[in-house]
Amino acid sequence: MARDATPLGNIPGMLDTPPARHFSARHWRWVLALPKFGIVLLLSALLALLWLLHLNEIEEERTALIKDVHPVLNNEIHGNPLLNNPLF
Repeated sequence: MARDATPLGNIPGMLDTPPARHFSARHWRWVLALPKFGIVLLLSALLALLWLLHLNEIEEERTALIKDVHPVLNNEIHGNPLLNNPLF
């Protein structure tokens, strides 16, 4: 008595499945290049975030300088008597 290939016998649709597909070398080159593209994308995102952080630091330094200089300029414009005193 011959034994069936599957324990349940012939399952409908099982014989209709196409044979295993063999991928070409071109496909494998593309698949093997995906991690490299991922690393490049990750490094690009990291560099972009560092650049945005740098721009933010420049803007914060500029804002702090303006806040530090603004009272001095404001006193010169409005003529603060303490700054205009010849004894100082």
